[in-house]
Amino acid sequence: MKRLSDILLVVLFIGFLCFFSIMTWLTPDKDISAVENRALAQQPILEWETIMNGEYMENFDSYITDQFYQRNTWIKSYLQFQIFTNQTFIYNYHIDGEWVYPKPFTTIDQKAIQFAVKNMAELNHYARNHNIELFYFSLPDRRHMIDARYPRWVAPGVGQADKERFLSLLPEEHIQIIDVGDVWNEKYGYSNYRDFYFHTDHHWNMRGAMAAYEVIQNTLHERSKNFTDGKFNPNSYEKSCLSNKNFYGIYNQQLYNMLDASKENMCYYNSKYANESQWIVYVNGMNEDNRQPFSQVYGTAKNLDKASVSYAEVYANDYRELHIINPDKQKDGVKVLVLKDSYANPLIPHIAEHFYQTTYYDVRHNPGKNLYDFIEQYDYDMILFLYSNGRTLEYLYDFK
Repeated sequence: MKRLSDILLVVLFIGFLCFFSIMTWLTPDKDISAVENRALAQQPILEWETIMNGEYMENFDSYITDQFYQRNTWIKSYLQFQIFTNQTFIYNYHIDGEWVYPKPFTTIDQKAIQFAVKNMAELNHYARNHNIELFYFSLPDRRHMIDARYPRWVAPGVGQADKERFLSLLPEEHIQIIDVGDVWNEKYGYSNYRDFYFHTDHHWNMRGAMAAYEVIQNTLHERSKNFTDGKFNPNSYEKSCLSNKNFYGIYNQQLYNMLDASKENMCYYNSKYANESQWIVYVNGMNEDNRQPFSQVYGTAKNLDKASVSYAEVYANDYRELHIINPDKQKDGVKVLVLKDSYANPLIPHIAEHFYQTTYYDVRHNPGKNLYDFIEQYDYDMILFLYSNGRTLEYLYDFK
C-alpha cells in the first residue's frame, strides 16, 4: 500500500510539472506587468557563450518566474493568505480595513538634502538676478497628514523631520517658502486629514488638492506682483464626480487590486470662468505637431471606455513638459514655470486659468536637460515649485 501511495505521489508530481510546463509554453508571453509597472523577462536566446558562462540559465530562470502559467493567480492567492494570517506588512504595505499605508522610512538622506539645498540656492540666486519671482510650495504628503495605524512595534517614520530639515536650510531671501501643511493646521486644526487623501493611493483627492490650491492662490494674491487675480473664491467652482467608474490606486495596483475601492471619490472642481476649450496646449515641446485639445490632456477618464481608472487618467499624466496658452490673459502676458511632481496634476487647469503661459515641467522626465537654458528660452516671470514633501529626493533637484 505504501509503495502504491509513493508511486501515486510521484505520478501526481510529474503530472503537475508537465501540465504547468505545457501550459506555460502554450500561453503567449506577456511583455509587461501592469500591476508591477515593469517589463517582464522574455525567453532568452540559446547561445553557446551564454550557456558556458551561466547567463542563459540565469535569464531562463527569470523568464519562467515572470511567464509562469497563471502567475498572477498564484501571487494573489499568496497575498490573500498573508492577509488572512494578519501579516503586518504585505509587499511593504500595511492594510487596515479600506486604508493602505506604506512602510515608513526611518533614515534621513542627508546627502540628498545637501544636494537639493545647494541647487535651490543656485536657482534662487539666478532668479533674483534675473528678476524672476520664486515660490516654493511644500505640499503635504499623505504619509504625514493621516493617522497611520501601524502596530506599536513598527519604528516611526522620519518624514516630518526630513521636510523640516530641508525647508530650514533654504535661502532666507528672495524665495518665498510656504509649508501648505502648516497653513492647513492653522486653519483646520485637524489631527487627521483622511478626507483629503485617497485610501488606496499615495496622492490626495480633489478635496485635498483644492484645499492646497486655496493656499496657493491666496499666497500669490498677497505676495506676487505678477498675479493680477483676487483671492480664492469657492463659489467660482462647480463640483462634478465620476460615479460610473472604479478607482485603481497605485497601492491597490501593487496589491493586485485586492482591496475594495468603492468609497474612493474621483471629483473635479470646474471653474465657471475658465475657457478651457480656447486654451492652446502643447505636450512635450511648443510646436504644432505637439498641439492637443485640453480635454485630451486633463480628465481623460471622463471619456475612457473602461471600468477602472488611475490617478493619471482621472487628472493628468506626468508630462515631460506641458505648455498652456490662455488667450484671456494675453494682455497681462505673464509667463509662469511650474516645477512639479504628480501631486500637482489635479491643479493643472486651476493655475493655468490665471496666467498667459503656464508651463508644467517635470524634472524627473528631463534627465540631462539644463533647466536654466529652458528658463531663458521662454523668459519666465515666475517660478513655482509644487513638490510633495514626502521625502527629499536628489533627482527632483537635478537642474543641470
